[in-house]
Amino acid sequence: ALNEHLQPGGSVSCRSIAEVFLKVSSGAVRAGFVPLENLLQGPVAETLDFLLEYKGKVYISQCFVSEIVHCLGVLPQEKQGAKLRQSITQVYSHEQALRQCSKYLLRSFPDAELCPAASTSAAAELVKEKQLACAAVIAARNTLTNLGFAILDEDISDLSGNKTRFALLEKGDINSDAAEQLLAQSWTAAAGDEQQFTTSIVIDPGRDRQGLLYEILEVISITHRVNLSSIHSRPDARGGFVFHLDLEGHLLAPEI
Repeated sequence: ALNEHLQPGGSVSCRSIAEVFLKVSSGAVRAGFVPLENLLQGPVAETLDFLLEYKGKVYISQCFVSEIVHCLGVLPQEKQGAKLRQSITQVYSHEQALRQCSKYLLRSFPDAELCPAASTSAAAELVKEKQLACAAVIAARNTLTNLGFAILDEDISDLSGNKTRFALLEKGDINSDAAEQLLAQSWTAAAGDEQQFTTSIVIDPGRDRQGLLYEILEVISITHRVNLSSIHSRPDARGGFVFHLDLEGHLLAPEI
């Protein structure tokens, strides 16, 4: 399913979530993948914020759940064993990956400086470019080995079976025509099997007041009897909040 959305020349590497949104909205790529939510750390705030910023320019056409196996890699060097571990003073990775491996880092490298990067691949590229012999990188095995890193430890997430939900972004606004096309594609792909759909929305109240969230939930759950599968709040520039909600059901369903 993922191969259908690759560029004719293959996939395109992006150094940050912001770059994915920019490339998709500008038409530089056909589609892009961004992380939405992690089993350990919850929603990816950066993705939620960009979904609101790029409203009308991109939309989520599909979601995929992928198992995440974090590894610790270092540049090849003469030091081995305990000496090599003792020499590590910095650990580079994406902020989410650092948090997802917090117990391992506290146990194995309690004094190491944690250095966030735009992505796990960007962290690996930085360490390789600067030849940081005292730095380690948390990333996927393929990312590390393709850049010539030696794997020091594998499967270092705080929870075994760590998973992340990714969104497939496509250019444009999710209007009725696009929604109908997605519905037809989903049914065709599943040969008529029953599909589970989720509609993601953002509510920007514009102001805060007592009982506001209760009234929003009342409209969704009681008035229209729609099941709410998740809700996350994000601060806005006015000092209030916007709400990101996942509703069970297809965009074209009457209740949605």
